[in-house]
Amino acid sequence: MRRLTTVLILAAMALAAGSSSAAASSRPPISIGVAPSKLQANLVPGQHYTTDLDLYNKGASPVAVDVYLQDYSISSDSAVVFSQPGTLATSAAPWSTLSTDVLHVPARTRREVRLSVDVPQTAAIGTHTLAVVFRSRQTNTDGTVEYRPAVASLMAAGVQNPDGSGLVLRGRAVTRSVDVSWIGLSDVWHASDHTGALMDWLFHPTVTANVEVQNTGNTFFNIIKGGTAFTTSFAIGDRGQLVTAPSYTILPDSVRTVRMSWTGAPTLARGSAATRIYYNDTSYLPVQPASYTVIPWHLFTVVGVPLVLLVGWRVVRRRRRHRGSRGGGRSAAPSPWMSTGAGG
Repeated sequence: MRRLTTVLILAAMALAAGSSSAAASSRPPISIGVAPSKLQANLVPGQHYTTDLDLYNKGASPVAVDVYLQDYSISSDSAVVFSQPGTLATSAAPWSTLSTDVLHVPARTRREVRLSVDVPQTAAIGTHTLAVVFRSRQTNTDGTVEYRPAVASLMAAGVQNPDGSGLVLRGRAVTRSVDVSWIGLSDVWHASDHTGALMDWLFHPTVTANVEVQNTGNTFFNIIKGGTAFTTSFAIGDRGQLVTAPSYTILPDSVRTVRMSWTGAPTLARGSAATRIYYNDTSYLPVQPASYTVIPWHLFTVVGVPLVLLVGWRVVRRRRRHRGSRGGGRSAAPSPWMSTGAGG
């Protein structure tokens, strides 16, 4: 009886789990987006600034979205880190309000939110930041609320003097390393084009310049153009390539690592990587060139190990043949007790 009860309980649990997973899988996917995703403005103390943000519901069902303010910072690895509004010294959240804190957006349509910023007369000169976060939510049948995907619009506002002065664009950049990497054998195994992936593994490395950019001014600047010129003094393969830098916003007192990768680099090469990053149409950050060397150690291993095995096998085979020839050419010495003469 006890065993039957246990079986019934397990069956009920499995049925409940199956129904809940089925309900979860039947939930329509939520897909939202915001435009613009990045806001930048130059403001002055005492200014009233407004802008409209559009939230798009790309899904097939209506969605409820909470709208709220947060502070944010960006790590050197380009990760956005959110925090409570007003916790950062450069926060613009205390000056800002939203036209609504909840949006109900029908399927495949958009809704608008107005952001208002009232810059105080005592606002410090420099950059102030703010994030407007849109977080979707879904109410379950049991009344619980489940939060789903979220998107954000990031604002950077440079507060300057009424005459336009006070904001200083300044920064520095340094190439921390130039790395050479090859795809792994697992990538070759899982590739759709095994032949092409095998050729990449053998002959086509990726050379990456890791450039650290630091903003030492009091206002944000954007990496709008530039990149890294990879050149070679010796190469077996392509002789060089210019790789465009990604577009980034660098906040004051922050550091971001910009990576430029040359795919399909030479199999064997020695050269240098020269980076030039522009933060406006004419000004760029000087960066000292960094050298790199491409050596296909794995290719030497692929060729060298079979060659060593082949040479070793031939040496062993030759020695065996030599020993065999020496053993087969020996003649037995005549016995002293035997004579070819006639006996008397």
